[in-house]
Amino acid sequence: MNDETVLARWRLGDLRRASGVSPAVLTRWFDRGVIRLKPYDAPAAGSGHARLLSTRRVYHIAIVAELARLGITATRASRAALAFTDAGQPGRAPGHLFPDGSTWLAIAPHGASVIQPPAAEALAQFFICGAVPGLPTAIALLDLAPLVRRVDDALSSKE
Repeated sequence: MNDETVLARWRLGDLRRASGVSPAVLTRWFDRGVIRLKPYDAPAAGSGHARLLSTRRVYHIAIVAELARLGITATRASRAALAFTDAGQPGRAPGHLFPDGSTWLAIAPHGASVIQPPAAEALAQFFICGAVPGLPTAIALLDLAPLVRRVDDALSSKE
């Protein structure tokens, strides 16, 4: 696999710079199971050894932090973030943006999805919430492209 997002190489100190989340909050999220390691992350190998996280997990934590700033619980934000970090879809691999346009995380009462609305229809699609029976009356949207760029810039400044 030639996917840089699955290499386990980032320590908790790197996460602080990339996500703005303090080590105490990160430790609490790990202890409570809000953030869980995936097969491409590496748990601490013992006392004095740091856990190493993949870039996908760093994105995950940055998304949770951003959604928590909006008042979404960390647990719910974590489940929503997995739609981007750990699930792919046609035209987009897990942990990657759509190559030919914007990438948004849409969080609704029933769950979350990664969307790439056509530019002309984007606002109309977002504002039909509640206008059609069965659709949610509210959604939260997160533009993932600037978040991914911010995380990538912070991580690359360490290398």
